[in-house]
Amino acid sequence: MPEYTLFDPTTGQQWTLIETWLTRELELNCILLRENEHLGIITHRDVVLFTQWCTGKILSRMKGEPDQRVTRALRLVDKWLEDEQSVTSDELEAAAGIAWAAAQDALVVDVATAQAAARTVETIMRSAWTAARAAGRAAETARSVGISYEAQAQWFVEHLQSGK
Repeated sequence: MPEYTLFDPTTGQQWTLIETWLTRELELNCILLRENEHLGIITHRDVVLFTQWCTGKILSRMKGEPDQRVTRALRLVDKWLEDEQSVTSDELEAAAGIAWAAAQDALVVDVATAQAAARTVETIMRSAWTAARAAGRAAETARSVGISYEAQAQWFVEHLQSGK
């Protein structure tokens, strides 16, 4: 199982993670290394894209259409990814709230979808520390519906290496 190192250039601290913990312990502005290979610097956008990927994977396992509140929240995330200035914090707060409300009303798989959507919105609107924690919770939610931590780590590493 691959091991990863997160290095914080502002403090000089570094710590090692096994693959199954990588996506639950993301830290913004840290450098991700694998066997001393520089994979990239983890940005806020990377964390949002990761939670969006988790939500998409959960959606793909759903039967039927997602709750409209969930799709509305996810459209707002797409809008933010196109232009970070195009969405206000009030809009994000409202979108997270409606996605959480959908989670309260939903059935089991739909709950995971709504929770992941809410966490995706939260990664945008929160501080760096809270965004990373929301991404970790999205990773756990994705795992709860069968998306392995290894698959999540593989996606995240490939994403960083692609430079997108």
